Amino acid sequence: MNWKNIFSPIYERAKSPLYGSFIVSWLIWNWRIVFVVLFISKYNLGSLNLDQYILCNYWNPKDGFVIPLGLACIYLFLLPWIDNWIAIYRAQAKKKREEAEIAINRTSREVSGEEHYQLNLKYIAERNRVLDFEKDLGAEKLKARELENELSGLEESFKKMSQNNQENMAKVDELKKENIRLYNRHAIPSSFQGRWIYTQTSNDRPQEPQKMDIEIQGDKIYIVSNDGTKTSKYVLRLIDWDEPAKALSFVKQDMGTGQNFIQILKYVNRLRFDGMEDGKLNVGYIKEE
Repeated sequence: MNWKNIFSPIYERAKSPLYGSFIVSWLIWNWRIVFVVLFISKYNLGSLNLDQYILCNYWNPKDGFVIPLGLACIYLFLLPWIDNWIAIYRAQAKKKREEAEIAINRTSREVSGEEHYQLNLKYIAERNRVLDFEKDLGAEKLKARELENELSGLEESFKKMSQNNQENMAKVDELKKENIRLYNRHAIPSSFQGRWIYTQTSNDRPQEPQKMDIEIQGDKIYIVSNDGTKTSKYVLRLIDWDEPAKALSFVKQDMGTGQNFIQILKYVNRLRFDGMEDGKLNVGYIKEE
């Protein structure tokens, strides 16, 4: 059994001001019934039971309900109104007393000429102090407005500087990209590395192409003999790799004689480069897989 659920409605009703004041009023008005219940022995009741004794001697609708209810209503409604009226009356009486004291002080106290003069000087000094304060306050407000305008100008300048900084950073990024592009342009592409079959055909004798096995490592070209021996033959100078156009040009310098040969090649696919050497020889690089 949950006693909390049983007594919860009773507790909520007891919290009500009406129920609480009614119970207290009933106990005060019917104190005799409480006294009989608590202190009178059943042997003093004669032939009557306790409830019969109370009903015969003390209980009636007026004492049991009407008067306690009236007392509770007086407590709930009349007394607060009386308290408010008393508070208003006391506030008005206090105000009147203060006004009377001020009036009495004004009429009963005479001020001499010297004291009036000193009071007038004090008044003038206080007035001047207030005027100086207002003047200083106006100056401080003006200074505050000037500082606000200066701050606004600084904020605007900071915004412009930030915008210029962002634009400069964007230009720096573009320059970095351009630098990387130029660096990559003047670097040998990775696709132009490894073992190749080099072909060379003269325009005068197109039916007799020359072939040789070569290996490109970095900027050097090695001649590969039949037994696999590699001989360093050429070094590549002034390299220009145009990635969008897939065009490769460089100067091929003979490491023995120092003679230079200009080659302009076109990327065909990952296994082939074709082009010209010195504008008169058809050359080709075919990848060995």
